[in-house]
Amino acid sequence: MLNSALQPRRVSSARTDTYYISGRQVYVREDEIDYRIHLLRLRADESQKVQLDPSYVPTPILEERLTHSFRVSASTVVKYGLGRSHLSHTYPHLPLLLRYAHLLEGGRILLGLVDPQGNIVIYIESLCWIDAAIQRRSIAMLFHRDKIGEICLFALDESKRMLAVYSSARVSLSF
Repeated sequence: MLNSALQPRRVSSARTDTYYISGRQVYVREDEIDYRIHLLRLRADESQKVQLDPSYVPTPILEERLTHSFRVSASTVVKYGLGRSHLSHTYPHLPLLLRYAHLLEGGRILLGLVDPQGNIVIYIESLCWIDAAIQRRSIAMLFHRDKIGEICLFALDESKRMLAVYSSARVSLSF
């Protein structure tokens, strides 16, 4: 958007005209959903009590400095995902764009999201860089909806580095 264009008075006999232009650039961004990951910690004495007494229920501490966030386009939720899973009955306010999240060792996260076509997109990234990975579409794995069905569940076995996909439809995976 151009605010103004001014031509100053000539200060020399040169034949070139000089203009001062000022303005601003306006961006139209689509709506986004902002997800936040809040890491909890235990005080040292509470951690010790949990080790000594398995029935003890600790009180975790929420620290804002340990919070990470990532953004996802809201148009994905409009195109696909609302009311399509058993989760919509349990959590009717939750957009089903986020299908799976698992914190990994070393400050990493495995994240399963639904893309605009209804496919499941898996990201594996550091908590600090998960938003950038989503924005640049740095995908670790892609599951096509027509191959795994619309309703599926995930489970991760970190010791074997294996991601299990449980689906209600006949599974047809080929890598």
